Amino acid sequence: MNVSPPMPIDINEQMSLALFLHAANNIADFDEEREVSAPSINLVEELLRSPDASFATYARDDALNSMGISEGDLLLVDKKLKPSHSDVVIFSHEGELRCRILDMKNSQLHADDEDQAPIDLNDQVGLVIEGVVIQAVRRFR
Repeated sequence: MNVSPPMPIDINEQMSLALFLHAANNIADFDEEREVSAPSINLVEELLRSPDASFATYARDDALNSMGISEGDLLLVDKKLKPSHSDVVIFSHEGELRCRILDMKNSQLHADDEDQAPIDLNDQVGLVIEGVVIQAVRRFR
């Protein structure tokens, strides 16, 4: 899978959204019923493990559908995490950023797309794993 150039994640301020914890007939009912100290969710804490060592990129194809990643999804990448078997990783090779599944048992990087041959890690000089994909965010509208 190809990905867009990396983008830094700019966190200027804390961002929280109301957390919908109980049943209400509609959002207006929820707003009327909620207390001043309603629970909220901090998106930075929820989405990023290491905000200072993270970047974002966009998936440019559907080569990792089995991992729930589709073209156009925003990928949040942690540079501090040590890659493990079956992690989705972003790597650079020959000046191009790409995304694949790490297969440590076979020392390969692979995609779902059979047209994209696995990359044998033992034969690759200059291949650098840039980080581990920790979130894929899909836009619906």
